[in-house]
Amino acid sequence: MQISSRPLGEALSKVSELSGTMLSFNQSDIDRYTISSDTTFSSADDALRFLLSGLPYKIRNIKGVRVIVPLSKNLRLTGLVAEKESGEPLSFALILYDERRYLSDENGYFTIPISEQSGVLKIRYMGYKAKDTTISAFDRELSIYLEPSSTLLKEATLEEYETGNSLQTGDQPALIKLNHI
Repeated sequence: MQISSRPLGEALSKVSELSGTMLSFNQSDIDRYTISSDTTFSSADDALRFLLSGLPYKIRNIKGVRVIVPLSKNLRLTGLVAEKESGEPLSFALILYDERRYLSDENGYFTIPISEQSGVLKIRYMGYKAKDTTISAFDRELSIYLEPSSTLLKEATLEEYETGNSLQTGDQPALIKLNHI
């Protein structure tokens, strides 16, 4: 299919015409996007997926008609954060997305709201290499595997230090302790 800087609706109509596939979409909404392509596709579904990739639409098949609908405003990404070699889930891993912080649960699973635009998901866990991955509105499930990392530290020498006199008053929580040197 060869098309250059044309409205997306025109490209979709061309796919429908060439393949005999029935399509339904909101022309004015779809035509906000322009497309250029010089690609051969093995099927109409491949062409549709290519044309809509990265855009806030999904394809539904309703009684043989491919219906192109906007993505829901309440998009969610679910996933698992685990150790790469063993596959062991990493509890309470830090997940950063859209300037917000989330944590995986005790079994390494998470569910976060995502936007219709592509974004970067950043995963952090102490003792493991940080991982950044790009996600789109089409991503619904994701497994993230982190690699262990190590940092060599300089030698530390512990020396004896005497605190002197110490005083404790009370036997309730929030005890007051005073150290005298």
